[in-house]
Amino acid sequence: MNNRILIQNIIFYVLASFLTLFLVMEIFFPDQAINMIGFRNYAVVSDSMEPEININDVVVVKKIDLSELNPGDKITFYTYLPTINKDEFGNTIYQRSVVTHVLGEITSDAEGNIYKTYGIKNNPDLSYDNWKDENGQPTELRDQDIIGVVMFKIPWIGTLSMFFRAIFTSPVMLLLIATNITIVVVLIKVIKKKPKEA
Repeated sequence: MNNRILIQNIIFYVLASFLTLFLVMEIFFPDQAINMIGFRNYAVVSDSMEPEININDVVVVKKIDLSELNPGDKITFYTYLPTINKDEFGNTIYQRSVVTHVLGEITSDAEGNIYKTYGIKNNPDLSYDNWKDENGQPTELRDQDIIGVVMFKIPWIGTLSMFFRAIFTSPVMLLLIATNITIVVVLIKVIKKKPKEA
């Protein structure tokens, strides 16, 4: 019986340690998480992959050898998307973003592999995406842009994921949380030490 409890405790602490490491990497070192752990989750904020992947779903993305990618895979990658902001000359500012789309085709040129992707929603012809660089000029997806392949999705927890990431990456929010926890602990200690009235 003692051996069984010992094994259960070992399994619990290994899983708890892994989960803690995963959460720390996700919150404080998100860009390195996939390289160190081998996978990462992303909250979906666009409807371009509906109905297969919806807004507020979380996709779990696995790092993969790029030679193993095949057309039809759902891949996650970095690209630049237009924002609502303009520069001093009135040009749209593009921001580096994470996108998940379907891999349509892999071709190559003198610079290396080119990955053609497409979204599903409002795209009955499965037309390939036209990506832009940080200056808004046409560009191609290359090896260095690919993050990984989607392993699976978890429906409807994207909002929760983004909420916790926002809390733990904001020094002000962390300070407020730490202050609240301290106040609660002090109040509990004071209440426990208060002598009972006869």
